[in-house]
Amino acid sequence: MNEDFWGFKDLIDESKNNIFLGILQQQKEVFIEKTKGILQIEILNKKIDIQRRDGFKLTTEFNIVAPYLDDYSYTLFTVYSKPEKNYPIAIDTQINLDKQVIENKSWYEDFAYECQDEEQFIMVLEKILSSTETTQIVQNLYTKSKIEWNDETE
Repeated sequence: MNEDFWGFKDLIDESKNNIFLGILQQQKEVFIEKTKGILQIEILNKKIDIQRRDGFKLTTEFNIVAPYLDDYSYTLFTVYSKPEKNYPIAIDTQINLDKQVIENKSWYEDFAYECQDEEQFIMVLEKILSSTETTQIVQNLYTKSKIEWNDETE
């Protein structure tokens, strides 16, 4: 029998814990329930192929998908991270918010927001998801999708 030198006994699935991917998954489930499945959320992880000076190697896109509009997809925001660490992360979005949500803005200038920990991430995520602009995007996609859904069900 081989000796086990690994420092862990059994790996646990932390997706339900408060790492940012788990938080995004929770928000996905809430969104689908609130839109009654007319709209969906797609969370896509992609490896970054170019070497970045900030060391981020993974992007996580948070996309609103409208299945009844030929699977139209809108990227609400993108999270940049290092696969082997939970934080720090950076967020890029087209949503116009108060840039002073996070006080320590001295970090990477390429991104809209930087989060050093879960508390900062939740603060930024809440601002993005509850913004007037996000609400208008969701409302427009929902209304157009509902019209198409009604046409299909008649």
